[in-house]
Amino acid sequence: MTPSPYADGLTFVQHLAPTWRKTQHVDFAQLVGAILERPELCLSEIVRDWPRPNQPLHGRLKRLLRFLDNPRLDELALCIRWLRLSYRFASDLPEDTPQRPVLPLLLDTTYFEPFAALIASVPCGSRALPIVLTTYHRSQLAACIPP
Repeated sequence: MTPSPYADGLTFVQHLAPTWRKTQHVDFAQLVGAILERPELCLSEIVRDWPRPNQPLHGRLKRLLRFLDNPRLDELALCIRWLRLSYRFASDLPEDTPQRPVLPLLLDTTYFEPFAALIASVPCGSRALPIVLTTYHRSQLAACIPP
């Protein structure tokens, strides 16, 4: 019996954020799974793909909003842990010298006027694993989300 995509996502989230509570693991795994299933990033569209379809959409949306507004979630620690895990994914890359491994970073800027997002990723097979991002106002060059 193969594990479900949700079970794989939950295992990944538990490794990514081992200090989070079980409910936070479940909510984040549901969020990641729904983002992968839905073509749009609108919150109401994302929660349409959450488990418990018999629960009203409004209830699922409130749960997602509470999770995203939780001040106890440490996004910086999550990004650092994600970066450390990316070293494992990129462990098959050739080394520049015996002392220092090479970890190429891919930089991508996406524009949505008047804002832009700068995303740094690590190559992983034929895909890229995003490790950090920031958004900024293009004319003021002021960060919207601190890096």
